[in-house]
Amino acid sequence: MSASGGQPRRLINWPSSEVQPSYAPDGKSFVFVSDKTGFNKPQIYRYEFGSGRTTKVSSSGYATSPQFSNDGSQIAFLSGRSAAIMNSGGAVTTNLGNTGIDEAPSFSPNGKRVVYASKQGGKGVLTIKSLNGGESFGKSGQGTIRSPVWSSSPK
Repeated sequence: MSASGGQPRRLINWPSSEVQPSYAPDGKSFVFVSDKTGFNKPQIYRYEFGSGRTTKVSSSGYATSPQFSNDGSQIAFLSGRSAAIMNSGGAVTTNLGNTGIDEAPSFSPNGKRVVYASKQGGKGVLTIKSLNGGESFGKSGQGTIRSPVWSSSPK
């Protein structure tokens, strides 16, 4: 649907659920999650506006919550219950650990870090991790920490 409103246009007509779209920064495509391959086997696909072509991007057994980096070169996602990063072609480049993470990572505005939420020892933990080999650090808190995102720098 146009941002100004109007009639929605169907892009995909599969007999499955298609959810969690994330637009590429160049606006030429978006990635989304579909269970087309089977119940409880979600995968990440890319839809290209120019050609109308849809291609499978992920190669793991369970892939959800895709989010493009600001430059479009990487996609953060959940691989099972572990946060991971893939390049735009679908090759996993970084596994962020197997800590029972249930929230997808979010890229910093400059693309050099990610933030994600997990639960460790009964506490919610917010972790910021450098993607270029630098340090990572976490903050824990009472209760549940969910869906962290970066704010944009003030202009």
